[in-house]
Formats: sequence, structure tokens, C-alpha cells
Amino acid sequence: MAVRSKRLTDSITCNAGTTTNVFTVPSGRTAIVRSIAVNSSAATGATVAFLLDTGAGAVNFQRAIAIPAAGSILYTGPLVFNPGDVFSVNVATTNCRVMLFGTLLLGEPE
Repeated sequence: MAVRSKRLTDSITCNAGTTTNVFTVPSGRTAIVRSIAVNSSAATGATVAFLLDTGAGAVNFQRAIAIPAAGSILYTGPLVFNPGDVFSVNVATTNCRVMLFGTLLLGEPE
């Protein structure tokens, strides 16, 4: 059986100083995130933090990732998210956009 990667989210705009929920894994599914793209059109550099909430509160798993002025970064996984997990982003500029690419699998990991 072929497994295909796809865009898991549309391009999400993240506002300065707030945490934005970008992706919630649907029930009965497991998500394998292969990459996270973040870009900024700001004239100055930006920083982002990635957070994951597994039901016990959000935890930073990557802090202070630098994005160059009017640039982008590609964070590569793989990262495995379980049903109900919520992936969020906190940015230090209003001009950041985020997309996740990966695979949604049926069922939960054993």
C-alpha cells in the first residue's frame, strides 16, 4: 500500500504574542508530520516556538527558532502525533504563516 504525504493544514496566519492552534489530530487517526514550513514577510527577523498539547497542557518542544527577515524555515521531522494532540505555534511577529505536511494514518499506534 502506498503512503502519500499531503498538506495537513492550509497556510495559517499566526499573530504576535499569541499561541495559535495550527492542527488537531482527528480521533481515530495518527499524524506523521514530515515537515513544518514557516515564513515571514516582515522586514525584520522573527522567532517562533512550536508547542504540543497531548491533553495535559501545552509543552514547548522547540523554542526560539529564528526566521530571517522576509525569509522562511523548513523544520523536518518526522514527528508522530496521536489522536487529539494539538500542535500550536507562538510567534514574535504578526507576519508569520505556518503549514504542516505529512501523513494521516487510520488507527492509533500500538
